[in-house]
Amino acid sequence: MELRFDASERSVEGDGVHLAQAVDNLISNAIEHGGPKVRVEAREDSGRLRIAVRDAGGAAKGTISRSRIDLRTWVTGRHRHGHGLRVVARVARAHGGSFRLRRSARGAEARLELPLRAEAGTE
Repeated sequence: MELRFDASERSVEGDGVHLAQAVDNLISNAIEHGGPKVRVEAREDSGRLRIAVRDAGGAAKGTISRSRIDLRTWVTGRHRHGHGLRVVARVARAHGGSFRLRRSARGAEARLELPLRAEAGTE
């Protein structure tokens, strides 16, 4: 696993447990479905923290939206793949952020963007 961090000491405002769960889900998903090479990058850009988790796995090309949940699958617990990504999308929305997943034959990139807390004196 490779980790790159290029951000200030500013923080994301929100529920630390849910935010940690979201990042954990991204990393776990990359290891499970795309390992063995996983790269995690966090950087600050225009008042947002952008966390990108990339893996070397292969899947169908395109962008996958995690906004629709099949009620039958949810009730029965079958085909639980992607549940963690729905959690990430829900946490992102709850914190004023966004989540995007792109897959290709070269691997996948999951990107979580969250607003940073305003610096003291800039509000």
